[in-house]
Amino acid sequence: MNVIEHIFAIHYVRVIRDANPQSYVDVLSNVCFFIDEPLAIFGNSAWIHLSIMRFLDDINVEMKKHNKSNMMMIGLQKSGLVYDYLQMVGKTLQNDSIYCLEDEFRYKYISFDRNPSASTFGAETYYGQDFLFKTQNGRVFVFNIPYPFRDKQNNDLFSIEKSKICNYPNIGAYTKLIEDFECDLYENAVVPIALAHKYTAISLVPGSKVLDLLSRGSI
Repeated sequence: MNVIEHIFAIHYVRVIRDANPQSYVDVLSNVCFFIDEPLAIFGNSAWIHLSIMRFLDDINVEMKKHNKSNMMMIGLQKSGLVYDYLQMVGKTLQNDSIYCLEDEFRYKYISFDRNPSASTFGAETYYGQDFLFKTQNGRVFVFNIPYPFRDKQNNDLFSIEKSKICNYPNIGAYTKLIEDFECDLYENAVVPIALAHKYTAISLVPGSKVLDLLSRGSI
């Protein structure tokens, strides 16, 4: 499921590109893809994250040729160590503030069981950078956006460059998007993901009974 969710997003990008070969950069410049988890692939299929990085880089090269910003994709995190840390310190942060999470900070204050000299965080799984964000209304979010790089060949350089917020020129558009779509339905909710849950989730008790009836009828 983890893999398919990310491949779906990439598939839709390809559909837009193939269906609009002359104008897909204009379409993609007005679209943002939301993923309800980090921009990372775990387990045996983790290698796919590098293919996604290369694909997004190819798209962004074309975007830049037409003077467009990088294609927007955002992964929202609602669990994990970074999320728990932000919940703990969020009240002390100023509203309308953002922080690009560095590996050194992560290993010093959040992930105490990791050796910061071993490798960059998410070297084998992540294709997006972590950001900590507190909106003007005081809500806190942990989100990822794609690395603006094609690969991670120079690990030491990559670890430094990925944490420079200046390498993400459309970060303002991301924060504006989160603020425009934040909602009160549940904690750290945004409208696109709330709608996705509303129209796809099946409640456990009545939903499972309906599936049982349908499957019995089909069999």
